Amino acid sequence: MKRQFFILYAICACLAAYSSELKVGVILKDGNTVVYNASDIDSLSMIEPIPTSVTDIEGHQYRVGAAGNGYWMLANLLVTKFDTLSPYRGKVLPVSTDSTYWPYTIAGSYGRLYNWSAAMGIETADEAKFKERPSMFRVQGICPNKFHLPTNGEIMAVSQRVGNVGSNPLRSSDAWQYEYEELFQMGESPVDGFMSYPDGYAKGTERKKSGMMASYWGADALSKSDAGGLVLTGAGSLTFGGEDKRVGRSVRCVWDGQTDRDWLYVYKKDKSVERYRTDKIDRITLKDDSRDGYVSDAQGNRYSFHRFSTTNWMREDLRTTQDIPLYTNETFWHNKYRVESAACGGPTGNYYSIAAAMGLDNESAAQYYNTVGVHQRHDDVRGVCPEGWRLPKKADFEKIKPLIEDRSFTFTYGSAVYSGGTRFSYGYEGYIWLSDVVVTNINSEISLREVPYVRYDGVAVWYSQILDTVPALMCRCVQDLQEPVMHCKETGTSVERDFNIWENNYPEIRFGENENGDNSIKVMLKPVESKPYILAPGYYNSVSFR
Repeated sequence: MKRQFFILYAICACLAAYSSELKVGVILKDGNTVVYNASDIDSLSMIEPIPTSVTDIEGHQYRVGAAGNGYWMLANLLVTKFDTLSPYRGKVLPVSTDSTYWPYTIAGSYGRLYNWSAAMGIETADEAKFKERPSMFRVQGICPNKFHLPTNGEIMAVSQRVGNVGSNPLRSSDAWQYEYEELFQMGESPVDGFMSYPDGYAKGTERKKSGMMASYWGADALSKSDAGGLVLTGAGSLTFGGEDKRVGRSVRCVWDGQTDRDWLYVYKKDKSVERYRTDKIDRITLKDDSRDGYVSDAQGNRYSFHRFSTTNWMREDLRTTQDIPLYTNETFWHNKYRVESAACGGPTGNYYSIAAAMGLDNESAAQYYNTVGVHQRHDDVRGVCPEGWRLPKKADFEKIKPLIEDRSFTFTYGSAVYSGGTRFSYGYEGYIWLSDVVVTNINSEISLREVPYVRYDGVAVWYSQILDTVPALMCRCVQDLQEPVMHCKETGTSVERDFNIWENNYPEIRFGENENGDNSIKVMLKPVESKPYILAPGYYNSVSFR
């Protein structure tokens, strides 16, 4: 049965501005839950990792590297016992004293030499002779689990890419009887590190051409007497062709590749990999640990905040005084100054001039509001806000306006302070600085237009002008967030779909089979209010976050 797969990439850079950590929860059927920080995960996948090494049943370890169109062992096989997944598991190969179709091995200088029956896991001479055509399926033979003897196609893929004569990157750089310098160009793609050593071949116990050639068995029979393989010579030539099945040759095994979709692999950024059987997993969940958090300014003042949609809003008025002088009667309205709220008997939070709020110097602040006609800023302004935060805009207020009007989010009704300490509508209305406040010049008097303020009873948000000298107002800061998006590709098609995680109340990932019986995943949306679970249309073979 053909199996599909999916890859789940971690949420990383898109959450850098978000103080809460997105959590990936692997919920197991035995009741246990394993929770990961998304920032620690590179990906979740049903694709098993490409091995960098393999260990046989006797404990010999071999490096693995890319060659041709597969991943090959980079050293000659040494084992004499069949591995646990073989039909002959645990059986030990005999050592022959004569050439025969029966399985035998003999020790070489750089590995063991096997006749074809031993390499294939064939027990009788008649069976070895019976095989006279290429194998239709992968043959593990004497290879370690998850590896197989190379097919003619896999051998040809290597030989065709490296060439048949001259410089040959399959060869080791020493141990050859004929050591021509031009032959030892190691590190060439695609067979970096193949390191073929000249172990020659064997007939019975007789070793031949050691130091002069390297020969390897393949899994495909060519006739009753011959099987395919690969030969490298001291002169650098590379040959694919047949050899008598009774001859002893070296063996290099090839990784099977993806053979099932039965495991979920957790690829972590520290390069470690953890795995879980999919039939042991109930579901995978995604959530952040909280909508609420705290942020501190440079002076250590701490402010609570709450996430609304894709923006964090401070729930407290700003109190920082760093590099902002106190107000005096001699200062002008546009100077960089603050008014302590305690001096006004007001709420906890300070009042800031336009220069202080915007982070402007005296001249820039004056010029900013001495514009004839309508003037409006569209860029983000950090101003007096902590690093990573900014002053809100009218658009930000529009998003939370319904929450203010139903009292889900409240502001301080501290009003505004004018020169001389005069306060406007104190206790009834609260004004907040906007970075894109509209300013007009009316009868040579500077006026603010569309400064948002909240009525004391909390029923409305208004944008209105103040027909007087520009006052000092309070500040709330906002932080922009990028909502994590789950990007899904439908199984067997090019159909793609995005799910906004916050908007969809954190989708769940479940395992299943599509209509063709292929392993796949399905995205489930958690119930919102009293609504039932909604099955996202289609089955998916890949899920990524961005």
